[in-house]
Amino acid sequence: MSDVDFGTLLGILITALQCFAGVLFFDIFLKRRFTGMRFWGVFAVLAVFFGWVLNEWHVPAGFLKVGFSTTMFLMIGLTLYSGGVVFRLLISCLFYALLNGFDVFVVFAMLKILDVSLEGFRESYTLVIAALVAEQMVGIAVLLLAQKLLRPKKASAGGGWHLWMAPLLLSAGSSVISVYLLRSAVTGHTDSGVVLVCTVFLVFVNLLVIVLIDWLEQTSRYREESLALNEKLHTQAESIEALGNAYAVQRRLTHDYNAHLVSLYGYLNEEAYDRARDYTRELLSHQTERLLAVNTHNAALDALFNQKAFVADKQGIDLRFVVSDLSGLRIRTSDLTVLISNLMDNAIEACALLPEDQREIEVRAILEETFFFSVRNRSLPVKIVDGTIPSTKPDPSMHGYGLANVRTILAQYTECYHDMTYKNGWFSYVVELPNLPRS
Repeated sequence: MSDVDFGTLLGILITALQCFAGVLFFDIFLKRRFTGMRFWGVFAVLAVFFGWVLNEWHVPAGFLKVGFSTTMFLMIGLTLYSGGVVFRLLISCLFYALLNGFDVFVVFAMLKILDVSLEGFRESYTLVIAALVAEQMVGIAVLLLAQKLLRPKKASAGGGWHLWMAPLLLSAGSSVISVYLLRSAVTGHTDSGVVLVCTVFLVFVNLLVIVLIDWLEQTSRYREESLALNEKLHTQAESIEALGNAYAVQRRLTHDYNAHLVSLYGYLNEEAYDRARDYTRELLSHQTERLLAVNTHNAALDALFNQKAFVADKQGIDLRFVVSDLSGLRIRTSDLTVLISNLMDNAIEACALLPEDQREIEVRAILEETFFFSVRNRSLPVKIVDGTIPSTKPDPSMHGYGLANVRTILAQYTECYHDMTYKNGWFSYVVELPNLPRS
């Protein structure tokens, strides 16, 4: 094997170790898109490719190396992990900044231990390679220990891309400053001791960025929980109001029922059976008022459907039901409640934006071999992108989590079909589930 081939293989190995350390770092903040051998297969392809490019293109140390390395880690984050693009870019910059600071620590430690100058170190191929390998191995050991001691926190990266711009600028700026200081030290314009002190400060800044990420995540999560709590309180208020309305109707029906019993008793007491029969027939033909808008023989879903019917009626919405006997449903009631409640809430919210004469909702809940549920409602034009509806509100975090909650529930069922469409002023969401509890 020639020296060139050996150098290329060694460069690919060092790059692969850097990429592996990046994976360990990303695992703390992000969720993997793949599992098992598929993940590591894609990782191996990326690591070899980046190592080959780095060596074949002879990317020089400096600002160009910063851009290439950050892009390399970003590509790993975009390919292997899920989450917001800006957040993954932040994690890539943060890792490179810490890696660069760690590199400075290792180099200066070797200079101290071996008692050589920085110029002498750079001129020694063996020392440079030893420092690079030592840096990667020690870095991997530190990350493995960190994952052992600290439970990895998978950040949701919620709150929108603007939330992460400040830490992103801090992290990227620290990398640029660190490279500038290192180049100044190599050219003799800056004392190596100053570079070391500044590097310690920059590493501390990036550790503060990690703390800032955790704080922003907690703040975003608390805000989401607050919004969810407000939504629950709103739903409970609607339920109480619907229950009060049903109770008022029940009292009126009970009052009328007692009056009818008195009349019937009078006819029967007088043995006026024909009049009693005619009176009963008249009651049956005129009794059109019902307490329930829908009756599926499933108490939980009846309560939910009738609550939403009451809310829709208050907003002047024509809500129509087509249902079958749902008493044989085996799907978890809690899952159905989340599914139906969110979809109907979205339909009611969409209809409320239309003129009153256009407010229509059609709900179907049919149980046969599978459970079929659909909500079809009039709506303003809706843009559907990748199975979701982008928020048009100024603050995306104020957008409801309805569809996200629906997708979370449906993802837990196998052989599940669901689809949303918008056509000719009608929005439709269709779900078909096996009539089985999720495992």
